[in-house]
Amino acid sequence: MNLLGVSDILYISYFLAIVFVLNTQYTRILQFYFQGLIQQNPFFRYQVIKKLGQGGFGITYLAEDRENNDNLVVIKKFFPQQCEPYIKEIGLRLFRNEIKAQKNLGHFPKIPTFLDSYENCDGFFLVQEFIDGHTLDQEISLGVQLDQNYVSQLIFELLEILVFIHEKNIVHRDIKPSNIMRRKIDQKLVLIDFGAIKIIDMTLKTGIVSEAIGTSGYMPIEQALGKPKFSSDIYSLGIVGIEALTGQRIYELSENSKVGKLEWEKYCNVTKEFSNFINKMTFSDYNLRYQTAYQALRDLKAINSNSKLIKLGNKLSKLIEYKLSFNKTISLLLIVILCSIILRQNIDITNILEKKIQIDKIQLFD
Repeated sequence: MNLLGVSDILYISYFLAIVFVLNTQYTRILQFYFQGLIQQNPFFRYQVIKKLGQGGFGITYLAEDRENNDNLVVIKKFFPQQCEPYIKEIGLRLFRNEIKAQKNLGHFPKIPTFLDSYENCDGFFLVQEFIDGHTLDQEISLGVQLDQNYVSQLIFELLEILVFIHEKNIVHRDIKPSNIMRRKIDQKLVLIDFGAIKIIDMTLKTGIVSEAIGTSGYMPIEQALGKPKFSSDIYSLGIVGIEALTGQRIYELSENSKVGKLEWEKYCNVTKEFSNFINKMTFSDYNLRYQTAYQALRDLKAINSNSKLIKLGNKLSKLIEYKLSFNKTISLLLIVILCSIILRQNIDITNILEKKIQIDKIQLFD
């Protein structure tokens, strides 16, 4: 049996040392490589539960965040269905705009919160808060007429959101029932899907033509021509309101071309004030519309305030008319309260009582 010599042992030791060094380097390289994959790919952190939907430019997944107590999140992956290069380019720009806009919007309780974004060889990803609830297309149905109070509250909540995003120079461009969710935990409305947003550069004096992004029926003329404005979102929201009030789709309604408005009032029962308000939201000429969501919100608050006051006045007038078991003191007290409300609101009594009350003809004394 031949024994290893000193030189053989040295050669073997040298070889093993080289293998050890190389192995350590390769291990480090592999560690950096996989760490990079983990940082760049959301599916290493998030466990996909199911596919929520697929649109023209992307797929949406429901997933659990493994690093945050398995909280539910939504992952949107850029996945264009059409292969034409210019279509992909438009879609990618919209996707990146959505990421940029959601970052700029920050945290606002009525829009999904931005959590993270990824770009790698597998595609482009956006991770955002999951909103548990249902979309309004489950509430606004064909043939079902919803009352003025419902629609007024719907528009009120959405206008509050529009005030916020318009202040960030963002036009949503795709307001419709399927992009409005009613959150399960508090029943509040949440505006989702910022994939069609347009960021308005307020420093430019001339408008820049963009793609005609939006949904037919909810999209006003200027948006279809590629020139969306803040009032374009107001128009879309007004159309949602009309569909809710009438129970009809917009394409079923005729239009008065002379004044540029839809003929919808005959299909529902609303006050004149509220009718004028909806019309000012939905004029085909954007110059006649509300120019800001703040203006529309201010007018809606006034209408709601007047409506509550009218209801109170009607109740009080009925109490006086039917002479319920009130003595002189209580009857006079009701009149004083009614007058003080009228004076404080600076509203004429004829706008409150549906019919004139001839106080001198009512016997206040038993």
